[in-house]
Amino acid sequence: MQQHISVERIIGDVAKAGNAQAHDLLDRKTKLKGLRQMAMELSYRYSYNKQKEIGAIFGVDYSTVSQSRVRLKTKLK
Repeated sequence: MQQHISVERIIGDVAKAGNAQAHDLLDRKTKLKGLRQMAMELSYRYSYNKQKEIGAIFGVDYSTVSQSRVRLKTKLK
């Protein structure tokens, strides 16, 4: 059974794991693109929010969330 986790908690946990600040992951011009992509992917998987809602939190369009997730999957392969 999958549990609902807030996007804010996911961002905080990803930032903590990467020794960064949560607000750094929300910055569109961050140098922490990998962590930002991970936060978007985990938010999509575990928050029950749609890409449009996740994009609004990160300050980007839903298509940017989609592209970010694709790029992360490519990096992980």
